[in-house]
Amino acid sequence: MDREDLATLMEVRQKYRHASKLIRDTGDVELGVASFMDGVSPNRRKHPVAEATTQSRLAHRPFGFAYALDAVTDHVALMAQEPSLRQSMIDASEHVFLFSGELSHEALRQHYDLLSERNSAWQHKVLSACDHSLPFQKPRQIANHINKWFKTV
Repeated sequence: MDREDLATLMEVRQKYRHASKLIRDTGDVELGVASFMDGVSPNRRKHPVAEATTQSRLAHRPFGFAYALDAVTDHVALMAQEPSLRQSMIDASEHVFLFSGELSHEALRQHYDLLSERNSAWQHKVLSACDHSLPFQKPRQIANHINKWFKTV
């Protein structure tokens, strides 16, 4: 759901499919996880400790991770075939808090801005100096924002 254009979203998800196939077909978990990280967060700051920590977390259950990537990709493929499903999902979601990082892909941030403009009970918060792995990078800030948000919902 991180791109407005479904074709572009499908292109992004094909990178997920590539990463999952690397893990399952070659057994090279490190390469598969690196491929995923490069696809989902190309603008990240590649600090060695943060990279190793993220790699370790994602590689903990490699086949589960690979199948989760496939499930997300399959769902996007279904939405691309039936765009009304995506809108139905959006319409069914009353209160939503979207987070993105300042280093996240511009198309993601633009799409989240658009969604929050179109849906009055949706909110989008951009956190500075982080990318798509912001839950690992700024967990306290996210918790504080969510706690405040829950008081308004």
